[in-house]
Amino acid sequence: MLYDLDDSEKNLTSIKVIFVGEPGVGKTNLINISIGNCFDDQSQTTLRASFQSKKIKVDNKEYNLNLWDTIGDQKFKDFSKIFYKGAHIVIIMYDITNKKTFEQLTYWVNNINEALGDDILKAIVGNKIDLLENAQVTEEEGRKFAESVGAEFKLASAKTNEQNFELFLEKLLKEFLRNDKFVVRDSIRLRKSRKSKSGKRKCCPK
Repeated sequence: MLYDLDDSEKNLTSIKVIFVGEPGVGKTNLINISIGNCFDDQSQTTLRASFQSKKIKVDNKEYNLNLWDTIGDQKFKDFSKIFYKGAHIVIIMYDITNKKTFEQLTYWVNNINEALGDDILKAIVGNKIDLLENAQVTEEEGRKFAESVGAEFKLASAKTNEQNFELFLEKLLKEFLRNDKFVVRDSIRLRKSRKSKSGKRKCCPK
């Protein structure tokens, strides 16, 4: 939730990015490598939502990306919707070595559209291309699905980061900022500062 910022933070605007998908597709590790952490072979299934922050500069303005790691387990799927509120960008992931995670993309897209509307900026990301020899989903299948739901597409590896996922995050941020069709939600809208009787600025939540 973005409010008017103090002078020390005046160049920072927060953007909420949520990662969704089946358990084991690599959401946690992809977020971790995006912020400069190491890949964790022992990473466990996420049981509660959390976020990490990453700063990205676009046109000499610095933005704070809050990367939300949501719960993929079936019994928590409805609960995960709580964390969708205020999202600007949604990254829907699958594991290229697991066809079932790809087949579940339709569920996740419908889930997101139901919660946020279809005017949200979406990206379909196929993870684990370091295991390309074990792929059960082709790049063409991934791209066609992304096109069918009006989403960006990216192949990635949380283990090797050979496709430089940070650059893809920057691309999504630029797309969000320049495209008027995406709804400006309450967690990014900044209003003109109001001043209290003391002359200090006050926060202006929507």
